[in-house]
Amino acid sequence: MTPREYLHLVVCPNLEAFEADVSDPRLAQNAIATADALAAHIYVWCRINAPSEIIGLHDDNAYRREIRLRDANTGLVHDLAKALKQVELDSERKVKTASEADPRPAAAYGGNGEIGILVDGEMVQLPRTIKDAIRSYELEMDRLGIP
Repeated sequence: MTPREYLHLVVCPNLEAFEADVSDPRLAQNAIATADALAAHIYVWCRINAPSEIIGLHDDNAYRREIRLRDANTGLVHDLAKALKQVELDSERKVKTASEADPRPAAAYGGNGEIGILVDGEMVQLPRTIKDAIRSYELEMDRLGIP
């Protein structure tokens, strides 16, 4: 499966399901995990089809670190995915525990009708953050010429 096929067959449907029911933590976790996994799909595609694009990047995590320098949303989605997988992370990350990845109504943080998570004391709208990270990966696929 190419990265673009993965995007259309897995990532986008998971995001759409989450957006349709933002109160469901399973849908939130699926949207987060598959959006983050898109980076690995792109990295593996580059390893096979465009190795010059990943010189010095020994794995998909190194690739994610490069991408997060250009787009903070991809970094936040990666931190969320890691927190969900590992349950607890080191203190250098924006999100440190899986419980921080649980979406809550913004009213819980003093906001309006949005759904979000609290990051560095501020409410971050989770569906929008995931969507923006996906868009960043789409732009990366366009740049790389991934069909």
